[in-house]
Amino acid sequence: METQIRGSDEGCQVWAVIADLAEIGIQIARDAGYEQYLYFRGHGIGCATHDLPSFAPGNPKRLEENTVFCFEPMLVKNEFGTVCWEDIWWVTSDRVERLNECPFRFW
Repeated sequence: METQIRGSDEGCQVWAVIADLAEIGIQIARDAGYEQYLYFRGHGIGCATHDLPSFAPGNPKRLEENTVFCFEPMLVKNEFGTVCWEDIWWVTSDRVERLNECPFRFW
């Protein structure tokens, strides 16, 4: 999970294509040997908790300025369990800012 979290910064910027972000996440998982377990997902946050845009492989939408979104990559292994990290980000004119100030901690 730490690898996916660090990777979330790699391509996130205003006007980034969501499909490209998904490919970065998938490549990170591939390089780390857990591609078959990655479920790359996320969603916009607006009038509803799950709003557009949808973060999924193949989505051609771009991150627009002032978009607030939740990035939530999951590792899913059948008959074992799931681990999910979820955090909220805001797209500004020159960067993507993490709104949560809690430290990352995994056991």
